Amino acid sequence: MQPLSSQSKISDPSLHYPRILCLHGGGVNSRIFRIACRVLESQLADCARLVYADAPFFAPPGPLITGSFTEWGPFRSWLPPALGVGPGKGQGVERIDEDPTDVELVVEKIEQSLRSAMEGDDRAGGAGPWVALLGFSQGAKIAASLILRQEHEPVLSTSLPAFHFGVLIAGPAPLVWLLSSPDHPMPQRSSPKSILRTPTIHVHGTHDSVLSSPHEWIYQSCSPDSRKLLEWDGDHFVPTRTEDVAAVVVMITELLNKYSQ
Repeated sequence: MQPLSSQSKISDPSLHYPRILCLHGGGVNSRIFRIACRVLESQLADCARLVYADAPFFAPPGPLITGSFTEWGPFRSWLPPALGVGPGKGQGVERIDEDPTDVELVVEKIEQSLRSAMEGDDRAGGAGPWVALLGFSQGAKIAASLILRQEHEPVLSTSLPAFHFGVLIAGPAPLVWLLSSPDHPMPQRSSPKSILRTPTIHVHGTHDSVLSSPHEWIYQSCSPDSRKLLEWDGDHFVPTRTEDVAAVVVMITELLNKYSQ
């Protein structure tokens, strides 16, 4: 008789599905984010496997953490404490610091967190290709910034797979420049080098209380040739209404079919 762990691996068809690595928002954690993505994960259950990572830095709870979730810590941030979560922090950050070593340290910690989640899923039997990053709020900002880094200097991103697209939910502009090499100085926002060209899906609530203007969306930092936008009737959350999520799933499935062959 096979051990229960072996039986569960055999009976779980998602183990061989393409995998999407998911980055929670600032002042949250992977456990809460998985609950927020429950409808999305359910609708993708026949074609993708979602894997949730915990950010490397501890943080106070985010502004939308209420009720029983206030007891679900520790809460985390993808940006260090001086930049990450709290009044005047997080949303508008576009560089880590003036010192290149700070950038290298932060990127190393982010990559360690992502690798930890990926290796954990490998141990759980996951074997599908890593195809995309999915992020919410600060997690969307970091997901897009990592893909931009991948575009500019792929050799620096060898510890992570090459992600083919990003799903960015309520992502705030601007992108964070995650390259510290003098060969890659931070470009002006108007520079073509500051524009993300990898395919991206953007999901924004029309009543977003955090990002009140489209000018604040990371959508503006992505190429018109490769970005798609879905607006839904909601606040600064991951959508959960069946029809809203279904529209997101259609866009994700199109890219899955293109990049997971």
